[in-house]
Amino acid sequence: MVACGDCNKLLYLDTSSWSSQNVYVLPHNYAKLKYIEFISHPNDMGESSIVAFLTNHSDVVLFDLRRGTILTVSTVNHDYCASLGISISSKYIVCLMNTGSISIFYNELWNDQDLICSNQNILKEPYDKVHNSYTKYLKMRNKDILNIITNLGQFPSDLRPFLWRRILSLPLNTTAYRDICRKGLHRAFSNILENPVLPIDLRFPVSRLVSNLVFWCPLLQYINCLPLMILRFSKLFKSSPMVAFEVVATILVNYCQKWFSEFPLVSQDITNYIEYVVKRFDLDLWNHFNKIGIHNIVYTCPIMQTLFAEVLVENDWLALWDNVLISETDFLTLAVAAFYIVNKNLFLSCKSKEEFEICIHSPVSTDISTLIKKTREMARILKLKCNFHGFAPLIKGNSYQILTDSMKMNGELTVETISNSENVSITRKIMEIHDTSEEEWPNSTNVSYRMNDCTNK
Repeated sequence: MVACGDCNKLLYLDTSSWSSQNVYVLPHNYAKLKYIEFISHPNDMGESSIVAFLTNHSDVVLFDLRRGTILTVSTVNHDYCASLGISISSKYIVCLMNTGSISIFYNELWNDQDLICSNQNILKEPYDKVHNSYTKYLKMRNKDILNIITNLGQFPSDLRPFLWRRILSLPLNTTAYRDICRKGLHRAFSNILENPVLPIDLRFPVSRLVSNLVFWCPLLQYINCLPLMILRFSKLFKSSPMVAFEVVATILVNYCQKWFSEFPLVSQDITNYIEYVVKRFDLDLWNHFNKIGIHNIVYTCPIMQTLFAEVLVENDWLALWDNVLISETDFLTLAVAAFYIVNKNLFLSCKSKEEFEICIHSPVSTDISTLIKKTREMARILKLKCNFHGFAPLIKGNSYQILTDSMKMNGELTVETISNSENVSITRKIMEIHDTSEEEWPNSTNVSYRMNDCTNK
């Protein structure tokens, strides 16, 4: 028997005594083996020593256990392989893709005499892709997707991953993703693998996704809440790490526009805009926040930093994001203001800043349909007053576009300055709110806040 898992090792066991016969250490780029199966030989009398396994990079590898050598490696270039199947005769190897299609390889592992030379291409792909029933969902029209949301309020859980990919038009840049993965895990978030709060099966996917995002955009390493921000995306696409990366990258580029425009400081354009929306649609709530000394940065940052993961339970969070992805790019920002307006009674009951922070750092019982309806209502009235750009998918090719257009380093603070101040306790400065009666977008102030400091206790 052969066993494998979330490492680059194969364990060869003797089932008669359940003793270990050998441990094979594979190259480091085989960090995770997703599937393994014996390949039978016409003359091996059921004692085959050849196994086929699938790696996390969609490489189909044939390995000889007796010789301890890799016979061949074949890469599924056109898509990401989710599972592997081998025919009884071992002549055909079938790869099931995440798109719902399959690719069939013809196995020329043996000739009439013996094993053919390992440097030959012994896995060939002469067949066209065959699409299964899930493919029809990937070809749905936008009108059909909107009808699902209109009738159900959210996507069915079994179709959600497919529909998110369809809506976001993911490029599935296999080559570019592999280049990022080869860099390994980033040291800035190396402690994730030992985090006792995270379930064991999520530690590596979260660590990998965070690391890939940091290698894609190095400035992201200074956002301490990044693991919490992407946790549920990683969980949803746990079996498809490339899709998880491209989903989060697409969201950061489109739905988080202007959030990082003054990085590493909090974007005052966004916080002032959210305050303007709260004031316009619920003046009583805005006055209450001013009365107890809650500045706009205090009630915008906690939600923005975690993309609603901290204040919504998982089912409500998924329903919200179903609606975010089919809406204009300002929907997520408006949802921050709508969250407070919909839960007005809860926040009006807070008599101090301390009580407010307790509420905002725990799940809030929210009528998610009312929240979504209120956000759409505000979007219709405001009509993109924050001047967000329209949706633009990631570019398909051998590299990913960079995030510099929406995330620029503040000219007065360098990367070294941020790094040197990570271990320094910074007292949060809250600006006094000046009572204004103008019904206009609040002007930006001269007080700046670090993104990582705005929620410190």
